[in-house]
Amino acid sequence: MFAVILFVFLSLRLIGISNPILDAAPTRQANNAQVARNYYLHHNPFLLAEIGLDGAKTIYQLLELPIVPYAVSILYQVFGGVHEWIYRLITLLFSLATFLMLYQFVKLVCNLTTAAAAAAVYSLSPLEIILAKSLLVDSAILCFSLASIFALYRWVFYRGRVWYWISCLCL
Repeated sequence: MFAVILFVFLSLRLIGISNPILDAAPTRQANNAQVARNYYLHHNPFLLAEIGLDGAKTIYQLLELPIVPYAVSILYQVFGGVHEWIYRLITLLFSLATFLMLYQFVKLVCNLTTAAAAAAVYSLSPLEIILAKSLLVDSAILCFSLASIFALYRWVFYRGRVWYWISCLCL
């Protein structure tokens, strides 16, 4: 059952993974792609998210912690250039991590059937399908939020101090 849900999850999200930045919220996606590209080209420090709106001057933008654009820029270096599918793959991996954590968390709290139902609903959510393929940080934010809640749950019920710190780190 889980394997079928996972297959559906991946199948729906791999469609159009190499598309250009023309889908949902193209302006925000273009900004994020530009930040990742500028990390790649200029080797800026982590907290200097550079964006050039008119090409003549440097503007630094920090709306959220630039974990995703920075990770993407590292992969740009590994793969030898700017490729949009790399950014989409990173957001897809965050979405997959969220899917797996949701399944494990619901299985821990409820039961296997409820976990499969939660995973199925998450995998078929139209908004999540769009966000998992976009160049937005929403998948990463959702992943870290769920990881924080999951770790906090484990800290409360299993009393491992490390879970408290993992929860804090994920926030």
